[in-house]
Amino acid sequence: MAKAGASFEIEVRDHIQASINAGDLGIDPALAVVRHKAKYWSDKREDTIITDVSVELYRPKQKDFWWLRSARTTGRWLLARASPKDAPPSPGSLE
Repeated sequence: MAKAGASFEIEVRDHIQASINAGDLGIDPALAVVRHKAKYWSDKREDTIITDVSVELYRPKQKDFWWLRSARTTGRWLLARASPKDAPPSPGSLE
């Protein structure tokens, strides 16, 4: 039986994090943060959006990030540039 809702989202988050940590996705684990139910500001909507699972990709010594998210309507992954304005803490500040 397939998992639904939050338990499935957490399973996806954990699987993506494990794949990053293992080097399977070609992403430096020190420069990536996988989040569940992260909140981001949307200029287009002029409101906060909450993602099911997001992957934030940071560049060394940069505070802004790019993030990957699943588009619920198409099932495809989207890459979007984010602003530090309303962003969660960067990887270096999570320690």
